[in-house]
Amino acid sequence: MSVATGRKHLLVGRSGGVLRLLGLWTPPAQRDRRSCDACVLPRCCLSFILMASMPVAAFSKLYWDTPDDLEELSSCIFVIMASIALLIKAGCFVAQQSSVHRLLRMVATVRAAHGEQAAAGGGGGGCGGGGGRTDTRAAYRMRADAVFLYMQGMTAVALCGWVCAPVVSGDASPSSPDELNATLPPAKTPLPTWLPPNAQRSPGYELLYLFETLCLTVSSQVLLCVDVFFIDLILLVVAELQVLNDNVAAVFIAETGSERREDTPIGDSALPAVRRRRRRFSETFTVSDVPVDSTTQRISDDMYDQLVGNIRHHQLIIECVQVLQMAMSYSIFALLFFNMTSICLNIFVTASLLQSDADLVTALKAVFTTPVFLYESAMYCIFGQMIIDQSEHLPLSAFSCGWTDADTRLQKALLVFMLRSSQPLRIQVGKTYELSKDTFVRVLNGSYALFNMLYTFQGKK
Repeated sequence: MSVATGRKHLLVGRSGGVLRLLGLWTPPAQRDRRSCDACVLPRCCLSFILMASMPVAAFSKLYWDTPDDLEELSSCIFVIMASIALLIKAGCFVAQQSSVHRLLRMVATVRAAHGEQAAAGGGGGGCGGGGGRTDTRAAYRMRADAVFLYMQGMTAVALCGWVCAPVVSGDASPSSPDELNATLPPAKTPLPTWLPPNAQRSPGYELLYLFETLCLTVSSQVLLCVDVFFIDLILLVVAELQVLNDNVAAVFIAETGSERREDTPIGDSALPAVRRRRRRFSETFTVSDVPVDSTTQRISDDMYDQLVGNIRHHQLIIECVQVLQMAMSYSIFALLFFNMTSICLNIFVTASLLQSDADLVTALKAVFTTPVFLYESAMYCIFGQMIIDQSEHLPLSAFSCGWTDADTRLQKALLVFMLRSSQPLRIQVGKTYELSKDTFVRVLNGSYALFNMLYTFQGKK
């Protein structure tokens, strides 16, 4: 079995393995093991300590050595706000693990009960497990893995920019005792930090440099993996919605294949899996008194069973979206707000430094960092828009099935399904904004408004 074939049925992607190594994620199967919790807790605490060291370092710079120029001051504020957003997101992720575990169990149940239906060809129930193409969920799994790789590359470039900036600019040399008494600028580190005289000597400077590099590495991986983990969960829901669209439209196949089924045996072995394991549902709608033969009645019952299975599939997807919204609401709301400010500060620092030609390396560092926050905000909004788009397509998929020649019972049930699915599913964060393209545009507009205000203020100085 190839790696791609073995990974296509996984619910959690590569980001889950990295978060598990950092102590921020425990799989549901190991949640109740005390030995596992004993190993996870120290790693989790160490990760939070390293992440919390970044805003502490920037705050020390503001408190004991307040920068005079607005560019360096904006850089310190950017580090503080980005670190606080990361801490909030990581803390909410750890606190909401029970909701994530519940969501994964629900998705596993949905996948076991509702298989993928072929869009063309014969037979198979809308919620059955046999037959048909089985690449929809695998395609979304591959897309999530591709997002992880893209984000790793983008984050690695930004991380190298922050770590190597003091070395490239020539400000990473530790000071000697004679230089400390002179009026030379202090040595710089990857993060804006206030350095006491003793910390600028070797080997204290090298140790501090390595510690800040470790803080940046851990923080960047937490930032990346938590984002991709949530994207994995969103794509799980999107995949189920697309499978549901295919299954609802495939009810037409069972109806148009009635001529072929009239010549087939009528025993239980000739019926699809959904027909053999159907449950006895109460008759909700009345059926017109039209004389039909046993074969036509069996085909009508089979189509109705497929529709009932698809309706139950839709109900489970609605529950999954509610649980996913519960797990993402507050952390992603804070992330979008802080990202709006971070994008503004990064663009302001870049524009100011490029115009003054004062510190080209610091400007390039801001240039490499800005796409990470843009891509992070865009990912949530664009993939959240996919849930809206797929759910908006459900009424059209229902209208595309073979309802025209079906009995009244199926037509009425299909009408109720179309009315319910006409309300598209969406993820709301902070009970205020929904993850959509419009929200991403609002984030960009807010960043531009803040940047315009800062740039106008800088021009008046």
